[in-house]
Amino acid sequence: PTIKTLASFLIEPRIRIALEGESERLDTVLKTGNAEYPCLFRRESWNSKRQLLAALPNMDLQFYGTDKDTQAILAMLTSRELPIRQGTKTLGRNGDLWVLRDGVFSKDGWVEDPALIYIPSEVEFDRRVHYPVAEDETVLIKQIIPLLLRLNEGRIIFPVLGWFFAIGRAEVTIGQPELHTGVAYELQEPPPVAVPRANAVVKHRLITTRLPVEGYPP
Repeated sequence: PTIKTLASFLIEPRIRIALEGESERLDTVLKTGNAEYPCLFRRESWNSKRQLLAALPNMDLQFYGTDKDTQAILAMLTSRELPIRQGTKTLGRNGDLWVLRDGVFSKDGWVEDPALIYIPSEVEFDRRVHYPVAEDETVLIKQIIPLLLRLNEGRIIFPVLGWFFAIGRAEVTIGQPELHTGVAYELQEPPPVAVPRANAVVKHRLITTRLPVEGYPP
């Protein structure tokens, strides 16, 4: 049989995405010798050579086949056992999930293999919406919590901590206290103190008056 080269890249299908009221999507990775390009194909992209070429994400990707070849390639790709996911074009809350362009997270954090996948729109807005991934600071938090509880008596420190966690907060690093009822601090670096963004007057008074009383420099 004659071997015919149809493209300058390999197509690796990953997921079939169902989208309510619209055609199905095929999530793929296009591989060349030097690079990989994620590509989300519409069903219509395989109707002709022209539509397939228009769907390719990079000029380094070339297709040499015919309209008939596009249908043959689609049949080969969809014959594989691929996971099927539900797609959405809406950012934000979707049931118990929060959908972003880069992934989905729940009350427990990022979902590794979500059943719901965001379908990018043709506008720039969704590219500006992102959720910064914080570094895992579990070890640091386990060190800080006991120290926070030693800042003052429980009847004072527990309401203060509850107030901090109940509203929006930003981290402000305050110096390590020099004296505190004879308790020696074990951390080399001072613990971060969460100071609320809301009510700037309260925040200012807390930093300039209360914390110095506890031994922190203003």
